[in-house]
Amino acid sequence: QDVHVMIFMGFGFLATFLVRYGFSGSGFNVLLAAMAIQWAVMMNGFLLPQRHYRREIYISMKSVIEAELCAASALVAMGAVHGKTNPVQLLLMVLVEVTGFVINQWILRTLLSADPLYSIMLLHIFGALFGMMVSWVLHREGINPKHEKEKTDRNTGLFAMLGTLFLWMFWP
Repeated sequence: QDVHVMIFMGFGFLATFLVRYGFSGSGFNVLLAAMAIQWAVMMNGFLLPQRHYRREIYISMKSVIEAELCAASALVAMGAVHGKTNPVQLLLMVLVEVTGFVINQWILRTLLSADPLYSIMLLHIFGALFGMMVSWVLHREGINPKHEKEKTDRNTGLFAMLGTLFLWMFWP
């Protein structure tokens, strides 16, 4: 339940920091989180070794929580391109990012025998680096930024602070 509040309320309110994209940021957050959680449950079921010995994907509380942590990584990456992408680009980014995150987790757990406790650190690092990479790919040199798209005001700042408070209270 705590991870669910972080994903939908914490990141949702955090995505409202730009005036022009306040409502769409929270809406995109719900869309991307739902898509990322479902895709991560499927990818974890396919790739992680303890689950695919019968070729069945089990949905349990543990698998949903792991999927929500994958979604958190995707939402961290969304913060880097917020306001610069459209919904289709965001959905494609989430599918690729969750797939890469699960493959990276599989490599760390099976090939390198890393401790699963490091997955929280992996979440932040992978999400931030993936978001920076997508931002670098989408950047065009000749286009000047429009300042009206980058404005913030007191209300959006308060909602973003509320999202930060939710993340701070519920993060493990």
